[in-house]
Amino acid sequence: MTGPVGRALVELTGVRPGDDVLDVGCGRGAVLFAAAEATGQTGSVLGFDLAAGMVERTRADAESRGLSTVRVEQRNAQEPDLPPAAFDVVVSSLVVFVCAAGHHHVRGPRRPAVGVADGSLPGA
Repeated sequence: MTGPVGRALVELTGVRPGDDVLDVGCGRGAVLFAAAEATGQTGSVLGFDLAAGMVERTRADAESRGLSTVRVEQRNAQEPDLPPAAFDVVVSSLVVFVCAAGHHHVRGPRRPAVGVADGSLPGA
């Protein structure tokens, strides 16, 4: 599951042992599993995705690998409902935000990032 894109993003963001990492739009776990390797047993990784099927399959993969420090949940990036300053690193890769016609509450690509940053990083 961990490919070159996931590993590169984890390296670029400086994820290290003991970090608590949030993966927004984790999909099938390309970045999630790379982050789990980098954080080791002393850190944690929370991945979330809007697609229930992705969440179920990725959660099952994490469980089958015995990754007790990884959680995979279904959440909306626009309203993630996360505690303030809960993560050391927030990553997101290859995420596509879909807005059906008539949903005018989405203001463009900045909205999801703002929603996540407001509740995730110290000083955000």
